[in-house]
Amino acid sequence: MSILSTLLDEFHAVFPRGVRGQLHGSCFLLTLKALLIPLAPARASSLRRVIAVVFGVTLSRSAYYRFMASARLPWKALWVRLWRGTPSPLTDGRLIMGLDDSINPKTGRKIFGCQTTFDHAAKPNQSAYPWAQTILLLGLLKRVHGRWACIPWAFAWYLRLATLRLGCQRLRGRAIGFETKFAQATRLLRFLAVVFPKTPILVVADSWFGNNGLWKPMRQALGPQVDLLARMRVTTALYDLPPPPSGTRGRPPKYGPRLGTVKDLAERLRPEARCETLQLYGRQQPVQFAERLVMLKTLKRRVRLVCVFRRSHYVALFTTDLTLTPAQIIEFYAVVVSILVACIGVKSLKRQARVQVGTGVGQDDHDRVSVACRPLQCWGCGPCRSGAESGFETGSEHPRLLDVLRKIARANDMYSDTEGMGLGGNSNPGSKKSNRTSAALRHKRAPPKPSTTTSTSACWPPP
Repeated sequence: MSILSTLLDEFHAVFPRGVRGQLHGSCFLLTLKALLIPLAPARASSLRRVIAVVFGVTLSRSAYYRFMASARLPWKALWVRLWRGTPSPLTDGRLIMGLDDSINPKTGRKIFGCQTTFDHAAKPNQSAYPWAQTILLLGLLKRVHGRWACIPWAFAWYLRLATLRLGCQRLRGRAIGFETKFAQATRLLRFLAVVFPKTPILVVADSWFGNNGLWKPMRQALGPQVDLLARMRVTTALYDLPPPPSGTRGRPPKYGPRLGTVKDLAERLRPEARCETLQLYGRQQPVQFAERLVMLKTLKRRVRLVCVFRRSHYVALFTTDLTLTPAQIIEFYAVVVSILVACIGVKSLKRQARVQVGTGVGQDDHDRVSVACRPLQCWGCGPCRSGAESGFETGSEHPRLLDVLRKIARANDMYSDTEGMGLGGNSNPGSKKSNRTSAALRHKRAPPKPSTTTSTSACWPPP
């Protein structure tokens, strides 16, 4: 828990030295630690109750609600401390950033950022147009305790132009202007490049972001510092590399002969596929793939195409970073699943529709605290030695996020010894609050029943 204590101390140093600044700093640390303890939903009332019962700090309802909706929290400095405090953020000499959007359904009609949104992944028993918030999430992809994970680093609210035309929406005293998801992603990456000025950045996204709509503004803003890795659509037209200059008059051709679509080229590359054993989903798995350098007219540049073959289907991946090997391309894109897990994890911290925060500043602060809590959960404790130690059958030698959360909940300094983090705990062990805390901890620490189902390995590529 030393990394967690160090990060919390750095967070507290960001707040001003005044009385109100120190009060906000203490409330911020208490809220983060209350989110780390899986005892109650992430509603403001539940967090305030956990702070009073577990840490012995009683906050008035008005004071805590004013903190949760404060427009003066130093979020820019907190993000910088969080990014720079990440242990070893580079993978193979570059920052690997995952980019994806997510929706968060709500039930209230006066919730900030809610709009009628089309859900392309809706189940048959769900509405295809839910009343939900749309969030663009940017996270760091790296190995945490031996497993690939997406650590949320930044997010942005996405509001459609039709929603903004219905009425002006303000956030922190400013009117919200329309921004496309590509422009929001470029803005977040530009802020990230200021903190890491000379570090190469590789953006990993799905096929929706893997086009010139994201590539052009991102390349104009960051230059050669940024590259893109995404899935390619099967209808994309491919071209061969241009032939060498012939020495005759006239402009040399920029593109070679047309190779057809991705589907046509994949059928011709299948006999040339080779099989290698790669590290996917925490274990070694055989993967069949073929690669080729091609030209894209959409990006107006050459890219490395990697086709991963399964029995009945294939997945086409491409990257603008020509120094990446096919094994790296496949392994990095396989982490896209962890981006979805990160989005679901942020939703679980907020408990989705049960957390109703109406004001824009309150909703923004609540989501920022939830996003800032996820990195602390990922590297807040060391890895488990085995699955039996945590009470879960992981099927692998590395722990899952549930194992990490359980180990954080078992740590005694998170409950009784809070003085080491600059916050006072309950000094009377015989009080009613201490007895309720011990009963709650005994209930949460009870090991679950052993699972009778056998774990199956995840398939690659994802469906």
